[in-house]
Amino acid sequence: MYIFKFRGQRIGCSLIVKNCEIAPAGAISSDYLQKVMAETLRLVKPKINDKIMLWCPADNIRLYNFLIDIGFRIDEMDLFMSDMPYPDWQRYVPAALAVL
Repeated sequence: MYIFKFRGQRIGCSLIVKNCEIAPAGAISSDYLQKVMAETLRLVKPKINDKIMLWCPADNIRLYNFLIDIGFRIDEMDLFMSDMPYPDWQRYVPAALAVL
């Protein structure tokens, strides 16, 4: 588990599992989340042919834009489905995105 600080105040954390899986990562704001993930990616030590996978269940649109810009791709998307009548598309919310 990595704890990230800025000016002595905790701003985020991340956990690297099995060297290539980052689950979860979070920060107090989306601005810090991108910085937390950039530093976490620097700390990951993949072997040849390993995929880096991450889960970030937070306000993460800016993070995913950043990751896609540096070459990551969305490989799977979990979907939380509500118990409301089908198909009320306003009630479908992505639970998490997995990015490789």
